Formats: sequence, C-alpha cells, structure tokens
Amino acid sequence: VSYIVIPIICGRNVLTPEQFDRLMLALSFVAIPNLVGLIAQLYGYHSAFLVDEQTITASEAHVRYTSFVGGALALGMISTITALSSAYWLLVRQQYRVYNLLILVASIICTYFSYSRRGYIILALGLLVILWRTYYFPPVTRKTLLATLFFVGTALLTLIFHDDVGSIFPRIASIFDFQNDPGNILRVVKWIEALDTIGTHPLLGVGFGESGTLGRDPSELLNVEEVFSAESYYLQLAMEGGILVGAIVLLLIGKVVFSSLNYVRHDHRTLLTTTILVVVAVESIAGTAITSPLTAILFWLAYGINGAILGKDIRYVQDRVQHDKTFS
Repeated sequence: VSYIVIPIICGRNVLTPEQFDRLMLALSFVAIPNLVGLIAQLYGYHSAFLVDEQTITASEAHVRYTSFVGGALALGMISTITALSSAYWLLVRQQYRVYNLLILVASIICTYFSYSRRGYIILALGLLVILWRTYYFPPVTRKTLLATLFFVGTALLTLIFHDDVGSIFPRIASIFDFQNDPGNILRVVKWIEALDTIGTHPLLGVGFGESGTLGRDPSELLNVEEVFSAESYYLQLAMEGGILVGAIVLLLIGKVVFSSLNYVRHDHRTLLTTTILVVVAVESIAGTAITSPLTAILFWLAYGINGAILGKDIRYVQDRVQHDKTFS
C-alpha cells in the first residue's frame, strides 16, 4: 500500500496548495491529545494505550515517551509534522495565531520527550526551510519571526533545564556515535545487510512487503535484531524492488525536492508542501517513516501538488519561448 497504492492515488495532484495547507491545519489538532497523553505519562500513569519505551544513551538507560501514538519514533515524527505546520501558519499565513502557537508548543514538547533523534534533525531542517523563505518577506513578518523564535527558544531552554540537561544533549551527541551507541550500530549492520541483499538480488529484489514490520504478525518480531529491515527507505526500495526501482524513485523524489526548493523562492504557495517533501525525503535516508500510512499520504500529496505546479510552470516557459521564436 505505502509503496504503490498511496503514491499512485495521492501523487496525482488531488489537492491544491491551499487545500493542503488547510488539511495540515486541521490535522495539527492531534498535538493536543498527544500532549495530554504525554503529561499523563510524565506523572506516572500507564495503561495499554500509554506505554513507555526504553533507550540507551551514553551507556545510561532512560525512558522514551509514546503518548497515545504507541511508539516514540511515531510520536516524534507526527509531532515534527504538526510543529512545522503550525510554524508555517504562524510565520507565513499569520492566521489563527493563538491556536497555532498552542500547537507549536505542544508539538515541540512532544518531540522533545520522544527523544527521537531523527525528529530533532528534521524539525530543525524543516524550520530552516521555513525561516529561509520567510527571510524574503516584509519587515513586519520578520518581527513576528523574531518573536516566535524567542518564544520557542525560551520553551526549549525551559524543557532542557527541567530535564537537568541529563538526557537531551547526550541524546543529540549520540547521533554521530557509531561505535558505542547500540541503535546506531544496529542501523549500520542493517545497512550492510541490505547492501548484501541488493547484491544478491539486484534486478528484481526480494519482493515488496518481504522486509520491515508493517503488516507483520507480532510473533515474527520478538527479537528486534532479527527483523529484516534496511533502516532506510531508499535502500529498502532497492532491496525489495531491485536497483532500477530504487534508482528511479530516488531520482524522481530528488528532482521534485530540489526543483521545489528553487521554485519556492519565487512563489510561497508551495512552502508547506516543499517543507514536508524536504524533511521526509531526508528522514528516508536513515529511516522508513514514509512507509507508515499517514506520513506516506502527506508526502505523496505534497509530491503530487508540487509536481503538477512545476510541470505547469515548465510548460508555460516552453510555450512562451516557442511563442517568442514564432513572432521574432
């Protein structure tokens, strides 16, 4: 479904940029129940819907919170997307400010306590894309930008000191630790295994759905080290569909992402879709969030919207050049 059905349906420009912005505005409300669930976990409440996870950073185990989402990585990814949506509505659209400010704060708090390193990275990257484009806006918008940055910075410092600086900085630093961090070591092992599998099945791959955890029976996943997953969307595509399929998808995504970054400098209508494209495309280098239905739907909707706009713009330029040649 995530490989074929969702890209085909959602990648056919079924929405306009305005409709996508409104969709993201509505979906961002999920940050509120996520924050409620997180607060319940922080105060020691546990149930079948609120389950803590454990991770090891710098040889010390600590809790990762999941809220109602059910997984720390999923909480980090969803919270990152809602944070970027609310930041866009605050800085660019400048509408529903109180609501979006609440969503932004709730999303950042949830991302923080998920201790998702990829969540930290792509949140920073997405905010950079929005801030980069906002720089070209009028001075009034820049004042709003500075006020928002101050507020967000204050919130982050409060969270960091509340945590006694005991987990967040080591967690960020461990992103580049491939010698002592168990998660990074396992990720590298799975990358190597994926490359070996690609070398063994270069043309047709092992078949779609033969790796990863989606749709699998829980009894097959008792030992995480035995889960057959590439820990990279692009490697997983090449492993399951063959090198040609992986290369085509990588080129198509890369082309639209880079073209969108260039286009958004002149037309801010696609800023939110471009931001979603950039952060998910980068996350897919060392993650597979795009294989989850929600992320896949949002990514391929953004891909279809930007692809259609870019195609129309190119055709307009080509028609204009042909018109000028005809009458010159």
